[in-house]
Amino acid sequence: MPLLKKRILKAPMYSTSGVYVQEVPSGVRVITAASTSTTVMIGAAMRGPLNKAVEIRSFPEFKKNFGELQSRAELGYAAMQFFVNGGTSLIVVRTAQTLDAARLSKALKALEEVKDFGLLLVPGLTDARLLSSVLAYARKRLAFVVIDAPQNLKTPDAARLAIKQNKIPETADGALYLPWLWIADPQNAGKLRLSAPGGSIAGVIARTDQTRGVWKSPAGLEAVLKGVKAPAVEVPAADQEVFNPLGLNGIRLLNGNALTVWGARTLQEVRGTRGEYRYLAVRRLSLLIEKSLTQGLSWVVFEPNDEPLWAQIRSSVESFFQTLFRSGAFQGASAREAYFVRCDRSTMTSRDIISGLIHVQTGFAPLKPAEFIVLSMTFKSA
Repeated sequence: MPLLKKRILKAPMYSTSGVYVQEVPSGVRVITAASTSTTVMIGAAMRGPLNKAVEIRSFPEFKKNFGELQSRAELGYAAMQFFVNGGTSLIVVRTAQTLDAARLSKALKALEEVKDFGLLLVPGLTDARLLSSVLAYARKRLAFVVIDAPQNLKTPDAARLAIKQNKIPETADGALYLPWLWIADPQNAGKLRLSAPGGSIAGVIARTDQTRGVWKSPAGLEAVLKGVKAPAVEVPAADQEVFNPLGLNGIRLLNGNALTVWGARTLQEVRGTRGEYRYLAVRRLSLLIEKSLTQGLSWVVFEPNDEPLWAQIRSSVESFFQTLFRSGAFQGASAREAYFVRCDRSTMTSRDIISGLIHVQTGFAPLKPAEFIVLSMTFKSA
């Protein structure tokens, strides 16, 4: 009969009357949710360090570090609109005025020193080739890309042509917004300036994350844009019905001319391919979970690959999922209906165990109508 080891707690010494509390470690390692609303912007500015990530907490701080707005550069205006619309944490990487593949590569490399971020955008960038590099880097960092539509993409016909010409990327890791927006330009006596929408959208997404959670679509009547005078072109309901299946998100005038984000799709279905990540909120929730588990389970590689470890992993992940469930992130009336966590001999073979491979399988039911999203992760013992 195997010998069972018991944890013996040393009794504390009580010398006076009163209430005494002794904390007993639960053995569950807490998994902290990764960042979703911290936003990275890359672009040209008047001054400041080149190809270096700088954390910014307000627009006055942006001007202090990078100078006044420049009419020919979208970065400053995007940063201004980000904070106006509720963003609070911004990381800026300044590039040269002309952005090419080599300069973009240097800017992305500068982000290696940034521990965590949730959103990434290059204001005004519409070149599909350069966007592919941004999307590839975002995928590696488990971040999501906010993409500005080309200025001339204003109608369904223009959208279909851009898709046919491969000017719009097909990806679950990015969302495209149109049209461009008229805003008051502080550098030109408040005259209207046509600006890329990404900065405003990133602010709305960050605001929604902070008030409702990443699982709430940053669209609808709560997603009203601030600091915007008018859209470059009005998006009628009939056009939006065409844009939605293409994965394009329109900004529309609704409810007494309030400018509202009226779409929350990724670009996964831009060419008609059905996918489980066609909704922005579902994809970003999945990225949050994947990143949080990757960071929160990094300790497992230094532990023996056996039953006690697997039990610890299940307890930690289930605790994290239960917190999300209580916050309203999943469908289901009970935890059993909302998520599952597996890490045992059903996920690992004997050869895996001997090789030090730890397979963790999780699944969750997102709020949007979709099947269970299943995520499988593998860790290698050191």
